[in-house]
Amino acid sequence: MPLEIEYVDSAVIPQEGRGYVYLKLEHPLVSWETAIGCFYSAEVDSYLDNIKRPSFWLANAIYYKDSKRVANEIIIESVRRGKYPHKKSRLEGIYFFGDLDSAKKGLSWGGHFQVDNLSEVFYHTKHEVTKCDANWITFAEHDANGTIKWDYYDSLLKYWAGEPCPKCDFPVWEYIIDGVLSILSPKIKTKAYELTIKNFPKSKNFLHFAMAAPHYELNVGHIVPFIEKKPNNECQLAYIIKIKDEDIATIKHGNKAQQLGIPIFQDVPLVTPDLTPYNQSFRISEKTLSEWQIRCLSIHF
Repeated sequence: MPLEIEYVDSAVIPQEGRGYVYLKLEHPLVSWETAIGCFYSAEVDSYLDNIKRPSFWLANAIYYKDSKRVANEIIIESVRRGKYPHKKSRLEGIYFFGDLDSAKKGLSWGGHFQVDNLSEVFYHTKHEVTKCDANWITFAEHDANGTIKWDYYDSLLKYWAGEPCPKCDFPVWEYIIDGVLSILSPKIKTKAYELTIKNFPKSKNFLHFAMAAPHYELNVGHIVPFIEKKPNNECQLAYIIKIKDEDIATIKHGNKAQQLGIPIFQDVPLVTPDLTPYNQSFRISEKTLSEWQIRCLSIHF
């Protein structure tokens, strides 16, 4: 087994600061969260106790049936759990670019990022920030099935150690946190709002309540993905909406929404969006990667 070497970076990443993220606004649930203005990691969002909650990033990969990406993320996660359990999980945390130069380099990764959907963000966490060079993942070596090769094990250790990739001219720093990511771009939030109103026209008033909630330090209207395990290794990715009557009452009787220019209609029913079209069924099986000497889950759609 290769030696584990912890890369020492003298720069301490603060527990709050700014970064950049590309948002997949064409996904209606991503545009909804963006319109509200923030994303929560799985650990911070304890609304679903004792239920497995993936990150929004993992939920999107499952929704789009991106089995290769999910399989490789599980391998990357298995290496983290085995050697760097104190680092933040990509499957449960939020990850984003640590600086604008790194975000711009992400545009060369095959065209799945759109520059028009790039937003500056403010992050906050109560824990240590995990800083990694995304080049290790972007340029990972794969076999004929698209699985990361065993020969790349050392490189994944270096990824989690936070070491810059020597094969690349510049590191592409990504931060992974358990915390909150606030969207700072008014243009992006306006674009997301307009898309959301088209996707869920009956939920416009409820969306306004959700947009006003952060200004009361409340968490209302956020979409929470979770994985429900069923018999015979069948699973379903599903979603619920966070809502409490007392929080709605606070917003309804307060005046901050009006001051912010967010219209709250007292007599219009609050209709939550129908999330069932975004559910995704899949089956899991456990396999052993003999060369990796790890056991991990495999997902089948």
